[in-house]
Amino acid sequence: MKKKAILISAVIAVVCAAVVVGASFALFSKRSDVETYLSAGELNATLVRTDLKGVFVDENGILGKEKTVDADVDLTNTDSASGTAFMFGDESSPVYNVPGVWEEATLQLTNTGNVAFDSSIVFSYTGTAPKAGTPEYLLASKLKITVSSSEGTVIKTDSLAEVVSAGKIELDSAQLAGEKYVFKIKVELPYEADVTDDGTAGSTIMNAALKFTFTINAVQSTAQ
Repeated sequence: MKKKAILISAVIAVVCAAVVVGASFALFSKRSDVETYLSAGELNATLVRTDLKGVFVDENGILGKEKTVDADVDLTNTDSASGTAFMFGDESSPVYNVPGVWEEATLQLTNTGNVAFDSSIVFSYTGTAPKAGTPEYLLASKLKITVSSSEGTVIKTDSLAEVVSAGKIELDSAQLAGEKYVFKIKVELPYEADVTDDGTAGSTIMNAALKFTFTINAVQSTAQ
């Protein structure tokens, strides 16, 4: 019995030795290195007023004939001293507008980056919204805003009060790098032949001072 046990131990020792010898050979292998480069894109745009036409008021409050102002105005930087789309006047250079006045600005939005974007426009009051019953509130309900394409197709038309309430108005989608999108904004105080504004408190727009802002938003296009 003892002799048999010694023989089995010897066999096990031989098998173990064979495993050790077999494991000393390396497996075949080959390595491939793949370099990856990622650069973040740039979303950028410019907004330029290329044309302004309308019926303007002179210093005496008299409506003139329709005329066009074709000098380009860069509206990209809103803090620009000349960064205004219209000529209705402001606190420093007031123009006393009357029913029948209107201005239509032609605007060009250019994708100057390398990322396609969707664009929209939002109208808002500058500062506090006018309170109900005031001349400013009535003026906001009478002032007509029309946003249209370069060909004249109406995108949105309503009173300033309603346009502000409506929020975002979609303009263009998937505007590629280098592409230009042209649209128009018309602001009009309509002349109402059957309405007389005699200055009665609560039902007049006389001496109303109203400021509003429009903001162009460009947002990266996403796959639909």
